[in-house]
Amino acid sequence: KNRVAWGWYALAAVIDFTAFVLAQSRGGLLGLGVGLLIFAASMSVLTKSRKVRWSIAGLILLAFTSYGVLFAFRHAPLIQRSPVARLLDFSGSDTTRFIAWRIAWEGFLEKPLVGWGFDNFHILFNAKYNPYSLRFGAYETWFDRSHNWVLDALAMTGLFGLLAFVGIFATLYVSVIRARRKGWLDTPTTAVMIALPMGYFVQNLFVFDHPAAFSMSFLLYAWVMAATRPGWGTGYAPDAEVKEKRHAFSWSVLALMFVPFLLLVWRASILPFRASRLAIQSNGIFNQNLALSYALAKQASEIPTFYFDEQAFLFSRNFLNVTGQSDFQKKIPPWKEIFLFGKSLLDRELERHPLNAQMLFVAARYSHGFAPSLSEEIASAERRYQQAIATSPKRQQLLYGLAQLYLQTKHTDEAVEMYRRVKDFDPELGEGHWMYGLALMYDKQQREEGAKEVLQSQKVAYKYILKEARELTPLLEAHLVMNDVNAFRDLIERLPNYVRGSAEQYAQFAIGLEKLGHADLRERALAYGNSADPKTAEVYKLLYQQHLKSLPPKSVKK
Repeated sequence: KNRVAWGWYALAAVIDFTAFVLAQSRGGLLGLGVGLLIFAASMSVLTKSRKVRWSIAGLILLAFTSYGVLFAFRHAPLIQRSPVARLLDFSGSDTTRFIAWRIAWEGFLEKPLVGWGFDNFHILFNAKYNPYSLRFGAYETWFDRSHNWVLDALAMTGLFGLLAFVGIFATLYVSVIRARRKGWLDTPTTAVMIALPMGYFVQNLFVFDHPAAFSMSFLLYAWVMAATRPGWGTGYAPDAEVKEKRHAFSWSVLALMFVPFLLLVWRASILPFRASRLAIQSNGIFNQNLALSYALAKQASEIPTFYFDEQAFLFSRNFLNVTGQSDFQKKIPPWKEIFLFGKSLLDRELERHPLNAQMLFVAARYSHGFAPSLSEEIASAERRYQQAIATSPKRQQLLYGLAQLYLQTKHTDEAVEMYRRVKDFDPELGEGHWMYGLALMYDKQQREEGAKEVLQSQKVAYKYILKEARELTPLLEAHLVMNDVNAFRDLIERLPNYVRGSAEQYAQFAIGLEKLGHADLRERALAYGNSADPKTAEVYKLLYQQHLKSLPPKSVKK
């Protein structure tokens, strides 16, 4: 009833709503919708005022109607450019969440009582990895949570964990109902306390735990604990029969409690914070001051922390990038010492968590990257790749890495077999056909078989998208190998949809068409090449002269 307080609450509501729209959390949107419906239903049952019932029903109807109108026009350019666009789109990543949910359920069925252990969902996910996940990008293939609290509880802690999880909400509702019956809660507060936990619960069916959600949940628990005791709230005095029991406070007990508590905070928060800060500083200056970055990383590695995997990942990733520099051994005299330090970080982490597929993959790539300089790392890389594949047999990235190592060590047949296996994991994924086709064309010299696979990568449901200009060359060559006139025409029409290539690539393609006797298609290819790179015509003339010189004399005269 206080207008000043009402104004502050209104301001807070506006800020909250703005933050909600900008955050674009679809799980939060569903939770809010369910919470509003339950609030309206609770008020309708608890209130005796018909005016209040109709007012709330009208507001809820207005909210859902407004959302319905926005959803109906969600493809309009104005809405697509607005912050609410993502709140109206429920496609895309939802498919990968369904995959993760199914894996969580299968994991629960395997270990129904106690699950796979806290924070071990990534082990389950990798063991049962579904190759279809790569259809939606490499980012969508690494899950350490199922994006569903209930399924996370079932998969990681089993039935015992789920009962504890559900017990939190059951306790909240028992407390609210008890306080309402005793007259300690008014109707609006009761309705909010019924709706808010359920809205929060529904939101958690689509997200995973994080500090923002945790802080709100603990505030919710604290509020319910306070509000469901006698004497809470203005105008609600406790029942005369209820008397709170009070006990003398013991400072000695408090001191005894604080000693282990402070030790726990030091070990679980302060030390990890110091280690993380040093690791972040090391990561930030790696490219500017390698010596100082190395020193900071060594300091961080000596501090006990639960997050050692991040240190191992960041440092090994940064130093692996150094191998791309020319003469890096001369530029960094202690490079071998630094390499061994990075490897020790990875080995130390894998001793703690030997089934972590991602860290095994990182360790394999690290040894793989330095294998040209340290031949003994070839065996180490192969061993780590195989260990990673054992933890996640159908994860494409792992087999690709091992196949590349086999190619570099002249084990061509083994590499091609790896690519074939990956292709068969998901025949509708273009990337598998593309990688297998390249191996056949260039490593096995099986030009026609490889060309078929390369072209198939552009025909399947999830086509391979060229990532860089140099990948245009095998695509053009594959068409030339197959010599399909209709495919040529279709390719030339679609060239603007691919990454833009170089003058040399388009000129080579035009020469190939010339050799096959397709003069009209050659001109169309040159026309597009000139539009993409004006040097195409000049390069084509040089290549054409070379082509004429390679022909027998009679052929040239003719």
